[in-house]
Amino acid sequence: MAYRDLILNLAQVSAVEGFADLELDLPTNLKDRLEINADYEKEYLGFYLTSHPVAAVRKMLVKSENLFYVANLTKKDIVCDILVRIDNLITKVDKNGKKMCFLDVSDETGTIGVTIFASQYETMQNQIGLSKYLVIKVKTQSYNDKITCVLETIKKVIK
Repeated sequence: MAYRDLILNLAQVSAVEGFADLELDLPTNLKDRLEINADYEKEYLGFYLTSHPVAAVRKMLVKSENLFYVANLTKKDIVCDILVRIDNLITKVDKNGKKMCFLDVSDETGTIGVTIFASQYETMQNQIGLSKYLVIKVKTQSYNDKITCVLETIKKVIK
């Protein structure tokens, strides 16, 4: 059974009927697991069933103790480094006619929006893409009573 079919079946299986007898045929390679599981789980179920892929990447990083979790970004004017996966990317043209970017990024604790202004986006656009893992330096801000971030620098592209 292909993993895509497995996820679709899991979404349709009732909580009681037949779930205990379901056998999982998961890929054993970590990279395959990160790519396949995460994409299908998020797309078909709306959440990560096994674990967030950032959790595995965080374990591989040597200096992950200096990285903040998204859930800890609760106040404005915090400047910190975070390890995230890009879940959504939208480019817009600003009032000066230059491209800027809005990202939805996540880690194992939550999701947050990141704004990349045109002056930075021109130089960083080749490093940014869906499903990429980044260590980024951000500054939090409050927008419409919600905490979001402004990108200061990309410290490391992991994928």
